[in-house]
Amino acid sequence: MIGSGHYDDKVDVDGDGEADVKWGGADCDDNDPAVGPGQAEVAGNDIDDDCDGTQACFVDDDSDGFHDESQQPVLLEACPPGPTPRPGDCDDHNGEVNPGEVDTVVGVDANCDGEVLCYVDADGDGYGTDAETTVTSTAGCAGANESTTADDCDDTTDTVSPGRTEVSGNDVDEDCLDGPLCPTGDADGDGLCDSVDECPLADDGTDLDGDGIVAACDPNDDDVDSDDDGLLDGVEDADHDGVLDAGETDPADPDTDGDGICDHPRADNESDGISPVDSCHTRWFVDAGVTSSGDGSSWSAAFKTPTEAMSALTVGDEVWVAAGTYRSSGLAPVLSLDRASTWYGGFAGTETTLAERDTRTNESALDGQNARPATVVSAEDVTLDGFVLRGGSALERGGGMAVNVAGLVLTDIRFENNEAGIGSNLEVGPDGVVDLSNAVVVGGSGSSIHVLGELHARGLVVLDAVDVGIDVDQQGPPGLLEAMDVDVQGSGASGVVVSGQATIVNATFYGNTDAASAAVAVDGGTLNLTNATFYDNSRSVALVTGTATVWNVARYDSPLLGVTSQSECAGQASDFTVLTGGTPPWPRVVLAAGSSCIDAGDNTAADNAFGPFGADWRMMTTLDAPTTDTPPVDAGRHYLPGP
Repeated sequence: MIGSGHYDDKVDVDGDGEADVKWGGADCDDNDPAVGPGQAEVAGNDIDDDCDGTQACFVDDDSDGFHDESQQPVLLEACPPGPTPRPGDCDDHNGEVNPGEVDTVVGVDANCDGEVLCYVDADGDGYGTDAETTVTSTAGCAGANESTTADDCDDTTDTVSPGRTEVSGNDVDEDCLDGPLCPTGDADGDGLCDSVDECPLADDGTDLDGDGIVAACDPNDDDVDSDDDGLLDGVEDADHDGVLDAGETDPADPDTDGDGICDHPRADNESDGISPVDSCHTRWFVDAGVTSSGDGSSWSAAFKTPTEAMSALTVGDEVWVAAGTYRSSGLAPVLSLDRASTWYGGFAGTETTLAERDTRTNESALDGQNARPATVVSAEDVTLDGFVLRGGSALERGGGMAVNVAGLVLTDIRFENNEAGIGSNLEVGPDGVVDLSNAVVVGGSGSSIHVLGELHARGLVVLDAVDVGIDVDQQGPPGLLEAMDVDVQGSGASGVVVSGQATIVNATFYGNTDAASAAVAVDGGTLNLTNATFYDNSRSVALVTGTATVWNVARYDSPLLGVTSQSECAGQASDFTVLTGGTPPWPRVVLAAGSSCIDAGDNTAADNAFGPFGADWRMMTTLDAPTTDTPPVDAGRHYLPGP
């Protein structure tokens, strides 16, 4: 009312027809027209949309970061803190089942993609064997030649499997239980019934002379190598491929041109039942540029995706991948390496030999699009050569690559800006053993490289890690890093953290400037560092706990070692060993002029040995003196050798 000292109209700032509660209305957020009485609750937005005092929240019963879309949101006074659960959980009572997992257990859909791993049931009797490769099924292992059990003792015939009736005296274990039923006995205990055993009184061995009679029952069995081919007479290998003729589908199948590919493709490798695997293997081709996928047998008939090649190959095969960016859908990795194989990238798509490829010009990239891991390695004896792994994403570890098996070889590899909480570019699990050469690792959230197993590196550049460049950790046994020719630059925290064991030879540490960190931090581990150059770091080597031995180190503009409030000599008297002096008499470790460290060396001797460049540049030059590098980039290789 006019002149009454207050307004009759309530204030409605956002114009949604309801005034703020402070003006006597019911709008709990008068700055947002989408919030107010009568509005629909939006699940997972952490907002009380209808101002009734509750929020619609997704339920994540197993706390794995994903919710079951079939379950309705619940109304709570406030949604639980933390990120909103993502959709897609097919078992919200099992934290190890969600779209971020990888299928590893037969019959269990761990990643909720509707597919499970199954044992191969080759003879269709309902039982498979763990000696055969698993297959992916959308039928829950109920499809043809699929099984969730691996109890079949002979998967080549459907008359042999658990539950079958045992037939007496036929040398066959029909029920896969206690061996053949032998009413006549098995006198030599070799698994052959006496009624069908050609040598019932002795355990049958090999037929050395190839006459059809085992050695134990053939007094004339020949043990002479008359042709000096390394094989006894009667045990011949016509094509000299390491597989005996008696076991081959085609004993005359050689590799006449010596290129590692059998003259008759696939007749002489694991796919035909030969064991051990023949050295002759099959080569597959992948090219993102083909119009449609072929059978992978040539460039013109190439697969379009690496996943198709992975499904087709058998153990020991080789895959050539042409230039292109390769992606996948859903949350599955771009490439899951689940069988021993060798992969080469960097082809234009016309080459006939490895020597023709150019990995710098022809980039073969596995791109996770910041939504899925780039690669997961679950098989031993895998080689990846000439690839770029970028944009990979994992909830916990290994956005670029996760490996927890032995025998992985990475050559000419570039990791770019992959994401994960730990080991964003490369995660080496406790059982992982990786040989890495000629690699560049750029960016990445969290620690860039995380080592719990073993990493053996030669030629490694780590650039601009958001957190730690290389984290040598321990989970049970200490992780192991053995590295030569290493360059670590621009890490957001320490360049290298050693809680396990690290031996580093020939290294440059540049621009690792976080004030609370160091180029190399030893935190409970053991460090051996030989031939290193430190330039423009917050500090060079920080010893928190553990032991460190340093040889032939030159540094410029950063303390040699220490942590906050300690001098560069902190810890030297106990666990930190700086080896100086010796013959020749100049110092093997160069410290700043006026250093308080014991035995810092003779300044004059150092200057005379490497030229008159002044105290600050003493021993910071390359061998082409008087030229100096700013910063020095030869990784200390011109300094004196270590012990």
